[in-house]
Amino acid sequence: MRESRFYITKSHHRSIAKKVGGVVVSRWLYQDQLNPIAELDSNGTVIARYVYGTKINVPDYVIKGDTTLAVITDHLGSVRILVNTTNGEIVQAIKYDEFGTISLSPATLYLSFSFAGSIYDELTGFVRFARVTIPHYNSEK
Repeated sequence: MRESRFYITKSHHRSIAKKVGGVVVSRWLYQDQLNPIAELDSNGTVIARYVYGTKINVPDYVIKGDTTLAVITDHLGSVRILVNTTNGEIVQAIKYDEFGTISLSPATLYLSFSFAGSIYDELTGFVRFARVTIPHYNSEK
């Protein structure tokens, strides 16, 4: 039997926390109605900061610990490549099928942003666009 997983939402239908098995495992802080600027772990420690600049729905940079990643997107705002800004190493390359389902990636996504700037939950396969959650059922998860 799988543990229950769900999001806690507040005004403007923003996800502010994720619970797994009844326990909050992560939280988000927002700069406005759409854009999260920080992700926190279950203890409230900042684990990622998101820096916006040129795009409305996807950060240009993600800071995790002492690592800064440049976020490379396509014309839809889908995250395609994450590059370590210190050494130029490609940390992750993501491919999607025509429906936005991740078709090739390392086992764990390094970033919660995915197809067209949506927030992706790798535990459930759901993607969240501002106010709408679209399930992508995958029986292997």
